[in-house]
Amino acid sequence: MANRRLHLAALLVAAVTGLAANSATAVEISDMKGFEALFGRYAPGGDCAREPRVVVDATGIAMELKGATDRSAKLEFAASFGGPEYQGNTKWFFPFSSSNGWPVIMAFNADEKDGLLTVESHDEGWAGVFVGWLKVSRLKANDMIFVMSVGGGDLERNVSPNLVEALTYARQVGARIAGIVGRDGGYTAKVADACVVIPTVNPESVTPHTEAFQAVVWHLIVSHPALKSAATKWESVARK
Repeated sequence: MANRRLHLAALLVAAVTGLAANSATAVEISDMKGFEALFGRYAPGGDCAREPRVVVDATGIAMELKGATDRSAKLEFAASFGGPEYQGNTKWFFPFSSSNGWPVIMAFNADEKDGLLTVESHDEGWAGVFVGWLKVSRLKANDMIFVMSVGGGDLERNVSPNLVEALTYARQVGARIAGIVGRDGGYTAKVADACVVIPTVNPESVTPHTEAFQAVVWHLIVSHPALKSAATKWESVARK
């Protein structure tokens, strides 16, 4: 059975991030027949000596951890999880439930990468959607969080509490924080080591002005010759 990769940024129900609600129709299926391309044994880094491991075969999906095997009792295929227009290669399944009853979401061929599996759960709630990823990704003092947000997070107004929790955790572990934000910068501007606060030109257009400037910056980052891994589409076509 082929060895596959299990994304370390999301491991098990006990240590996974929460997801925002995503409308999708999940259809209960009795087995994995018809999904033969996904069959295999998935493990962190593709190393089957490591745990947890996920095994996919014709009978269904099973999780192996500490000598025990937990096989899915109810298997659901979320055909529309990627949205009604999605035509990519990722396949989403709900094979298990977390302790609070929310589904554990397994994405096979995640990010359109064949053989990559990510495992996520709803049990952290909206406020923990970012901090959960940071914890299981082992955020350290030599890492940096780069925030692009319109308001920067505001607990008093209950705006982007997930961002506030993530930045609070980043400070706890000593990670650097940088940001590009609008309005008054919110919590991001208060705690960042470096932060650009985009001035408000028109109070009725804060969001488009802020996000437009952020878009310029992220395009500069991904297009920089020292950073980009491939030519952008139209530039590559023009050279042919």
